[in-house]
Amino acid sequence: MLLSLLFSIGNMGRTLKMKFARFVAPSILFIPFAQSLISCPFPIPWILCEECTVFSCLMNPKTTPVRRLLLINFFVSGLSVGRAFCSWICPYGAVQELFSILGRGMNFKPSRGLINAVRILLFFLTFSASLTLYYSVIRRTFPLPPLLADLMFKVGATLLTVIPTGFPALIQLRLFLFITLLVVVFIVRRGWCRVCPLGSLISLFNKVSLYKLDFDEAKCNDCGLCSDLCQMGLDPKKGGLDSIDCIKCLDCVKACGRSAITIALRNELKAIKHKIDLWGLGWKTEERS
Repeated sequence: MLLSLLFSIGNMGRTLKMKFARFVAPSILFIPFAQSLISCPFPIPWILCEECTVFSCLMNPKTTPVRRLLLINFFVSGLSVGRAFCSWICPYGAVQELFSILGRGMNFKPSRGLINAVRILLFFLTFSASLTLYYSVIRRTFPLPPLLADLMFKVGATLLTVIPTGFPALIQLRLFLFITLLVVVFIVRRGWCRVCPLGSLISLFNKVSLYKLDFDEAKCNDCGLCSDLCQMGLDPKKGGLDSIDCIKCLDCVKACGRSAITIALRNELKAIKHKIDLWGLGWKTEERS
């Protein structure tokens, strides 16, 4: 998959400009993302693509494989390298990174409690509205417990009545939201990534992905460069590498001159690899300490 290839390229660290490598896939996907955002006739984009009659849309699965490939990549990359999708694939993630660089002097750091509260609220509202829209169109009921389904349907229906349904009002709303989010990320580095509903869903892969980032405290000289560079405001010394917020951008890996932060197999897989080595089956994958 594209993300796995980019992740391998990024792992070369000192021989490649990773910041440029990270913009390759987002640059390619920016046009279909932007075009579908503009042309989508539904209140919430990318939810009802299978039902859409705008065949010129590059996300329409009836005319192009882009959306299908993204969904496959979503799961394959998540199981392989965790939340790297947000930093290596997502076009809006790349836009955020550019604006974060411009606003680095501000770099406001909201509290973890505030971030979590906003994240949970946004996820619930977005999920409710998306499910309400989807199941209303396909004429089915929520596959959830009745009380929860009733609550989410009421919340989702209320939100959908607020969102305009026709052009150009729908485009104006999306443009307003886009500009608002740019202002946010200018003040808070990767501000949207910290509360993004899709990012929250992808973040679950950070706990089960094949590869993770390891921190060797014995090699660390407390220079603080890794935490200063982290776009998500994480500190590897405080367990930041194992956080659901880590987007695997690899900036810390590249910046650490003492190799205190490395890419490694998850511990459970190390044990399996050790057994295979003992059985003499010849697993030759390099293991970084």
